[in-house]
Amino acid sequence: MRRRVGGAAALLAGAGLLTGCAQQGVSTQAQDIHDLYVRIAILAAPVFIGVEAYLLWCVVRYRKRDDLPAPQGAGSGRMLGIFFAIPTVIIAVLFPFGEQTLGYVQHIEKHPDVVINADAFQWEWTFTYANEGLVSSGKTLVKPAVMEVPVNQTIHIHLQSRDVVHEFYVPALLFMRNAIPGYPNDFDFTPTKLGTYPGQCAEFCGLWHSKMTFVLKVVPPTDYAAWIQSEKAAALNVSCPVGPPSVPRCSWWRRTPRGTPPACRCRTTSRGRRR
Repeated sequence: MRRRVGGAAALLAGAGLLTGCAQQGVSTQAQDIHDLYVRIAILAAPVFIGVEAYLLWCVVRYRKRDDLPAPQGAGSGRMLGIFFAIPTVIIAVLFPFGEQTLGYVQHIEKHPDVVINADAFQWEWTFTYANEGLVSSGKTLVKPAVMEVPVNQTIHIHLQSRDVVHEFYVPALLFMRNAIPGYPNDFDFTPTKLGTYPGQCAEFCGLWHSKMTFVLKVVPPTDYAAWIQSEKAAALNVSCPVGPPSVPRCSWWRRTPRGTPPACRCRTTSRGRRR
């Protein structure tokens, strides 16, 4: 009896150590997902060990010892009942944990701290900060977009696609979200750890799918406010190059020798009739 108890304790301890190898989340929602993984791993460890032990026992117990044909059995109703009862019990035990975590992850706050409209298109991302009036975008195939957010504040993402199916994926957040044309996807996350985390499109979207990346940057609230102000100031100081002079529009054109500038060939009367 003591050996069995000791073996079970060692089994649970080993499962706990293995779950420690899983990546920790960088948001409250990601941490809920990580905790669900740990619970399922601990609950699944006895099932895995039991099934493997039973298989090994069957191999040893019913191994072939002579050249006679192996006996065949048709089974019984009791065995079928056990076959269906065990998976039902396992699913019934795991289902509440999954539903509870799903509710936490899909919960959307009524008044988030930051609202970002994330637009996906081949092969770039654009992040529009709705309340700040700021747009952050990269340069297609050259420079990834940067999404900067404050730590410990609720971030609401309104995800949509302009062309084909894309997928918003930050490995550190431990979840993905589809961007389907015509079907916006809304979700929240609350980052809890400072740092810079790579993101990418996780749905094949064309030739340069591998280049469709972005960066999630989690900073203190003071740094976030300073970044917003600097980006707004930089946008106000943008100067556009002087273009060619505009050509006046005309209602009618008068035939002139070839090579005459359009501005010299255009002539109308007050009634808009050609002269």
